[in-house]
Amino acid sequence: MTNISFKIRLYEAHKYQNGKHPVVLQTIFRNANDSSPKVRRKRLGIAAHKDQWDENRFRTSANRGREFNRTLDEIEDKAWEVYDKHFRRKTFKYKEFSALLDQKKKRIDLKELMREIYTELSLQGRVGTAMSYQNAVDSIYNFHGEGNLLLTDIDAAWLREYEKFNLKKGNKSNVYMRSLKTLFGRAVERGYIEPTEMPFKTKYQPRGYCFAHLYRVVSKKQRTQRIRTLSIEEMSMVLSYKPSNEAYQRAMDYFLFSYFNMGVDIKDIALMRMKDIKDGLWYHRRQKSGVAVQGKPITDKAMAIIKRYYKKGNKYIFNDILGEQYSVSEDAIKRRIRDVCTNLRRRYKMISAEIGLDGYFTINTARHTSATICKQMGGDIKAISNLLNHKSIQTTNNYIGDPRTEQMRTALDKLKIL
Repeated sequence: MTNISFKIRLYEAHKYQNGKHPVVLQTIFRNANDSSPKVRRKRLGIAAHKDQWDENRFRTSANRGREFNRTLDEIEDKAWEVYDKHFRRKTFKYKEFSALLDQKKKRIDLKELMREIYTELSLQGRVGTAMSYQNAVDSIYNFHGEGNLLLTDIDAAWLREYEKFNLKKGNKSNVYMRSLKTLFGRAVERGYIEPTEMPFKTKYQPRGYCFAHLYRVVSKKQRTQRIRTLSIEEMSMVLSYKPSNEAYQRAMDYFLFSYFNMGVDIKDIALMRMKDIKDGLWYHRRQKSGVAVQGKPITDKAMAIIKRYYKKGNKYIFNDILGEQYSVSEDAIKRRIRDVCTNLRRRYKMISAEIGLDGYFTINTARHTSATICKQMGGDIKAISNLLNHKSIQTTNNYIGDPRTEQMRTALDKLKIL
């Protein structure tokens, strides 16, 4: 345990040729093994005459007195911050303390911070989170341009202009704002900026930018609504659709394969292997939750799609989804899946318009639709829960026990509404 004190003093024992004395930060400390206190004085590059000094600060009437005093207050505050961060409950080492006190705050660029955060999240296996932050930063530089953008360049007024830019493009931007606020929070944690330099509204910055109002904004892109769950009538229209080209056929096959397997995710489809199917049951681990799927029945309609795409010698059934990205990295796979979903969404919008739907469906619509229709058609709720591969009992209403394979097969047969 260290006893320590910091004090700003006029060091009268030394006098410059102009008659002034140096202003110092006096540190008095005593570590547990020290026989007596030690005193160290650090010159701060400021000097004063005796008549300009009042105990431990400049007299307010002194030339630039108020300005110097603000600087001295900041130095004393920083001394305590350095001590609390590096030496509290540890042996105090003055040379190390002095070097840390002299260290200037790093003026970091937003891209530099993003690279740092992206690397950390990737190492933690949180590539999806890292990509969401990267999307926000990319959007910000679309507004700012290619030049450097220091964190301290972004203030509340800048964010309001960025908001206008997004609204003009038809984006709500609340997701980007939330990601940016999180990045600024991490910058504060790392000491790149002070809490008072946050451009967002916080207890330290009550006049900062607040984006709560953006959640109520209906963007241009939302005016054509994404359909979360198709009704039985709408799903009948989708099943009756005849694709006009190969790209639309592939998009529909992915959607229908997901639908006939109770909404399996696109990444699970991409990583599906023929050897994972045994006796008509699919054994795999759901990529999103990590839950092991102990034998999901493959219906005849789903098997017909598999046979259309599987080529002997390919490692995966739907080999074209990821292509060469399989063996690159998890980051590359995530990016490829994101791009595939973007292309699929574009095609589903066109197909939805051709069918005459009020809105558009996506690959995720297959999951909600299959579960809802299955329940409406009298499917067993326990079988539905198991087919959805829910991780916990809270995620599925009335989930109790594991159903038998035959119950699951019966539940999937309910999806054959035509």
